[in-house]
Amino acid sequence: MNVEDKSQYEEFLRYLYRSQLYPRLERYIQAAKPYPDPLYEAVNASRVAHRIRSLETALGDDQYVAARSVPLISDVVSEVDRLVHVHNQVTVNTGVADVIHDHYDEIIDGMEVEHLEPDIPLLESTGSPDPHGEIVYMVHMAKSRRQEISVRGQEERFSEQLQRIELALDKQSEQLRQLSDKPAPGNEPPKLKPLSDLSG
Repeated sequence: MNVEDKSQYEEFLRYLYRSQLYPRLERYIQAAKPYPDPLYEAVNASRVAHRIRSLETALGDDQYVAARSVPLISDVVSEVDRLVHVHNQVTVNTGVADVIHDHYDEIIDGMEVEHLEPDIPLLESTGSPDPHGEIVYMVHMAKSRRQEISVRGQEERFSEQLQRIELALDKQSEQLRQLSDKPAPGNEPPKLKPLSDLSG
């Protein structure tokens, strides 16, 4: 992206924020007291993401080990469930998710790693071993998803996807809580879904 294109892209983002995102967020802040602290929740979300990756690495595909770790997994999924509820309050209930959906192509097409580099200190504070690499990964995945959507089409609006994920997490969190309260008898481990499976 050349300097002129970069300047136009950043002006586009500023205008989108001022004209469509900020008014929705301002109404939410005025109506919801106390309202979630975005920085606090961002730190929590980053920490939970690292916990999930650590768990997936430690557990691998060993269902027996996973079964004996149900209380820990349940704790992580419950925290993810809470964070998704908070996230959806701010994005879905305000209409922010729909604004992003309607401008997704333009937002992602111009996105570069440098636009997310201000988040490096946040990632460092939550224990990321490679914050710059994590940002590169996020940008790459966002652009890859953009290409996938352009090929197969977008079947659901972002707000609908987020609501579906919230319901699936509610269900999975309750199932794990029940497993934690009532361990499986004998040596047969209970069947667990992968942490990343939010299909419900």
